[in-house]
Amino acid sequence: MVSSGIRNPPERTIKGVLMYPPKGQHWKYTQVKIDQMEKDGRIRILADRSYIDIMGNRVYGVPEFLQSEDVPVDNSWTDLKGYNFNSTYPTENPEELLERVVMSASNEGDLVMDFFAGSGSLAAVAEKLNRKWIVCDIGKLSLYTMQKRMLNIERSKSFENPKKNYKKTARSFQTVNTGHYDLEKIFKLEQEEYGKFVMNLFEVEPKNKTIGGIRINGERKDGYNVIIWEYWKFKDAAVDEEYLHDLHSYLGNKAGRRIYIIAPASYVGFISDYYEIDKVRYYFLKVPYQVIRELHKVQFKKFRQPQSKNNVNDLEDAVGFHFMRQPEVKSSISVNNKDVQVTIKKFLSDFAEDETGQDIENFESLSMVLVDKDFNGNEFDMDEYYFADDLLPKKKKKDDDEEVKSNLKEELKHSKEIKLPAIPKKECGKRMMLIYVDVYGNEFKEEFKVK
Repeated sequence: MVSSGIRNPPERTIKGVLMYPPKGQHWKYTQVKIDQMEKDGRIRILADRSYIDIMGNRVYGVPEFLQSEDVPVDNSWTDLKGYNFNSTYPTENPEELLERVVMSASNEGDLVMDFFAGSGSLAAVAEKLNRKWIVCDIGKLSLYTMQKRMLNIERSKSFENPKKNYKKTARSFQTVNTGHYDLEKIFKLEQEEYGKFVMNLFEVEPKNKTIGGIRINGERKDGYNVIIWEYWKFKDAAVDEEYLHDLHSYLGNKAGRRIYIIAPASYVGFISDYYEIDKVRYYFLKVPYQVIRELHKVQFKKFRQPQSKNNVNDLEDAVGFHFMRQPEVKSSISVNNKDVQVTIKKFLSDFAEDETGQDIENFESLSMVLVDKDFNGNEFDMDEYYFADDLLPKKKKKDDDEEVKSNLKEELKHSKEIKLPAIPKKECGKRMMLIYVDVYGNEFKEEFKVK
């Protein structure tokens, strides 16, 4: 029932209550029109939603206009909301709007696509309407929001009866990172060329040595040893627990507290980015899907993930691909009878700034942290997300101000540590999964046991 801009007088009486519109918006209908719609039973109050009005007050109960069955739909759909302004995901389109689009433009069994999928409204609607679907987005928050939405679709509203849940689980679907097909080009490289390629990719200095009978291929700049997993010898195997325990039986702690293993992403049998045995951490350097730059020698500008909810759509204007390099993360978890507290002590990206060429400092590149409070060991089902801006002490600032962005960057790199908001222990399962994302979309995944 709202549109952008200001209208005087701004207030309307809706369902017997004097109401002011949300900030920056106005009620799109006159009082006379609203009174008539109430008589026709075409206005309802969504009691489970709220908004901040132009007076700065939080209003509980959002009025919504209902399309009358007696009024034909023309090409101006003023009866439906353009956005779910109270959603946890910015710019989310309501399912009612996408239902009308899909119903009017496709038949059951058709394939529908959304290349700017955001929260995944179209995927959910297509699933409920028995359409096949493909949805795409370059935002990490979007990716995990869509995944969560489909994993939990049975708890969303049914179209047949909005007062009841859909109750059906989603059909099997795949979450695919762009460029997965390019792995085939890597596999066609000769073994020696492949070794040179991946060592250059992850900035590994070649070494030719043996520890405990295991060949070590090189060292990273932090001084720890690197092993290139020879996928051509293990056609039907993977880097899994069995492989790592067998490797550890030879290496023990003779190769240090950290060992890097380079392997194609599709051959790594872990969601977490490391696996620990006897206090030795085996880190996985997954041969990335974004291999265009190296294979085709084309320079692309890295696109950036947002550090604030206000800038969540900024990356839509970015163009380019880049190599995935896991950020270096050091974190800890503390658990008491009431809360679970995660503290990040180090977050460092293995990139230099495009503009200056200077190395990125600690925390400067942190974009967001995603949390699955009850990780099942298979799918990451996001429960909470925090932008970098959410994790810093709050100060008065203006949205979309370049000076604010600069101040955020300075605040981040001068932080000694960053604490996530305490999570009530009763909301957590036996395991938690955290995904730390930098501004270039690189991820580091870490699993914690909640004792």
